[in-house]
Amino acid sequence: MKPKRLIFWTVFGICAYQTFGYFKTHTDPDVVAYKRFAKAVISQNNYVLKTTAEHDVFGNANTLKASNDKQLEGFEQIITYYVINSHRKSPDGLRAFIQAEQVTRVNPEGIDTFWGKEEIRIPHTVELFRDGDAWKIVEFRAPEV
Repeated sequence: MKPKRLIFWTVFGICAYQTFGYFKTHTDPDVVAYKRFAKAVISQNNYVLKTTAEHDVFGNANTLKASNDKQLEGFEQIITYYVINSHRKSPDGLRAFIQAEQVTRVNPEGIDTFWGKEEIRIPHTVELFRDGDAWKIVEFRAPEV
């Protein structure tokens, strides 16, 4: 095999493996439940908050929203996405633990760019419990400002 071909297929294989890992993680049901809850906190969607979280966490949603708004104050929000830093499940498969970051691309006042000039990262630590086929958030920690 020629060196060019070998390098091409090696790079292609690494990229394919990384892409597979990304999609496998972001489509896992517990990660989807976390992302639905985090988006519902931002938009204050009470129905989604009630269906994805335990009562204690649901009661904390207004505090989480206020903290999120305080960190993003003075910026125009362009896009928000989530980076999963750590994702693990208990041996029995009933609990999941996620460490992630909510990344919001923003523009400061007076600046208008397509992708956002800056990014604000808000770390989240989440614990979920499997209730039948659904995952429920039992603990959601974000920095308070």
